[in-house]
Amino acid sequence: MNAPDLNEIYVMKPNEQKILCEENGHVCKFTFVKEDHTAGNILRVMLLRNPHVLFAGYRQPHPLNYIIEMTIRTDTTITPKQALEQAMDDVIHEIEIMQNEFESSSVGINSY
Repeated sequence: MNAPDLNEIYVMKPNEQKILCEENGHVCKFTFVKEDHTAGNILRVMLLRNPHVLFAGYRQPHPLNYIIEMTIRTDTTITPKQALEQAMDDVIHEIEIMQNEFESSSVGINSY
């Protein structure tokens, strides 16, 4: 079968970097290792909410390789790295909000 081993999909090797960056002024190409469309699309949406981000797009070069390539272009106000960090913080904040709403709405529900 062509599918990679599950450990190869999620487990980082000792010397493997999670995020690689090729910087060219206010344009950066980030490569995310061991990620797929889930992370790529969430980050792209959060990046595009930022008014200083002029372009954010990603691709997964091959469906069996868990690598996402994301290109970010910003205006002169912030760098692409700063925009990515802010987008990651925004994702974490959104998840915390969803978790709190879930926990508060599930109070009193009996579990079997």
